[in-house]
Amino acid sequence: RRAPMATFFLGQGPPTRVSVAHTPPPGTGPIALLVTAVAGGDGGPGSLTLSSLVATAGFEGGAAASRPADEGGPDGLELRALGPPSLHKGDPRDIEVLKLTGRDFVATASSTGAVSLFEIGRDDATGGWVFRDEAVRSWREAHSAAASAVAYNADAGLLASCGEDAAVHVWAITDDPPHWSGVEPGACGYQCLAFPSASTVVTGGSSGEAQVKVWDLRAAGALPELMLREPNAGVDVLSMALHPLRPRVLATGCSDGSISVWDTAMPGRLLTSVTGHSAPVWSLSFHGSEPRFLFSGGEDGQMLCWDFNPTHASGQVVYGAGPEEGDSEKVAVHTLWQHDGGVNSLDYNADSSLLLSAADNGCLLALRDPVASLLR
Repeated sequence: RRAPMATFFLGQGPPTRVSVAHTPPPGTGPIALLVTAVAGGDGGPGSLTLSSLVATAGFEGGAAASRPADEGGPDGLELRALGPPSLHKGDPRDIEVLKLTGRDFVATASSTGAVSLFEIGRDDATGGWVFRDEAVRSWREAHSAAASAVAYNADAGLLASCGEDAAVHVWAITDDPPHWSGVEPGACGYQCLAFPSASTVVTGGSSGEAQVKVWDLRAAGALPELMLREPNAGVDVLSMALHPLRPRVLATGCSDGSISVWDTAMPGRLLTSVTGHSAPVWSLSFHGSEPRFLFSGGEDGQMLCWDFNPTHASGQVVYGAGPEEGDSEKVAVHTLWQHDGGVNSLDYNADSSLLLSAADNGCLLALRDPVASLLR
C-alpha cells in the first residue's frame, strides 16, 4: 500500500527549500510546522513562508490529491499558511532549522552572500506561530559571492556556512566575526556542506583536485585536512547528507545523477556509488530511525528511496560500485514520486515521520511513513 501523501501547489515562485520547523506534541495541534524558502526571481526579494500541516478525517486512508494550499480534501491533509510570507533579502539558497535555549530558529544562506537567523515564535495577539519581522542575527557580508549552504551543530552550538567564493565560515551565534574561517586559494566555489562534529566541517563543490573536502576546525592552518574524489570523473557535488547514527558516514549527490556513500574516518573510504537519476541530484536525506534508507531528489523530477540493505525482493535492484575494482553491492531503489519539475529540496523529519519535497513547478509533497511498507 502506498504511504499516505498529499501534494500542494503553493502559488508562489519556485520553492528552493522546505523543512519541518517544529513538531508539536501529539494531539496538541498540527502534525508539523513547515518553513518553505521561495526564490524571488528577476532580482526581487525571496521569502520564507511558515505553514501548518494539519491532519483531517481520512488521512490514514492514504488517498492522494493535488490542489492549491489551504484547500481541504479527501486525502486528509491541509496546508494552512500562518500569516503572510516574510521577505528575505536575496534568494534563500538554503535553510537550516535549529533550536537555541528552547526557541526555534531558521538559518538562511542568501544569494547576496549574507547568512541570517530568523526566529519562529508565538504571536502575542493571536497565540499563533509566526516569523518575527526581522532577522534576529545577520552577517550581511559573510561571503563575497552567493552563500550556498548552512549547517548547525547542536553539540558545539555553532553555525557553518559555505559559498561560491570558496570560503567556509563557522559562526558563534552571539559574535560578529567568524569563530573559524577556511579559504582554499584557487578553489572553485562550494555548493553544500555538513557539520558532523564540533571539530569537523565537510564541503562539496565543483570538480578539480577533489570535490569533497573535510576541514578540521582544530588545525592551525585553514586548509582541508582530507580530500575525496568522486569515482566518476568531472562531476560536481551538489548535495550531501549525514548518516543520523554514524555521522562519519556521508552521502553525496552529483551533477551526473550518481550518489556516493563515504566513511570519512577510514580515511575517506568509498563505501558504494550508485546511479538512478538521469540528471543532477539536488537533495539527499537519510531516514532518521532506519538509516539504511536514503531519499534523493533530482533535476529529473524523481524522488527515489535507496535501500542499502534490502531484506526481500522489492524495488528495482541495482549494483553499486564498491571501494575496490570489481566490488559490487546489491541496492534496491524505489520510485516514491515523479514531480513535473526538478526536485530542489527533500527533508525527512523523524518526529512526524514526514518526508517533504519541493519542486520547481511550485509543488510541495508531504509523504507520511514513506518506508513503512518496505519494513514489513
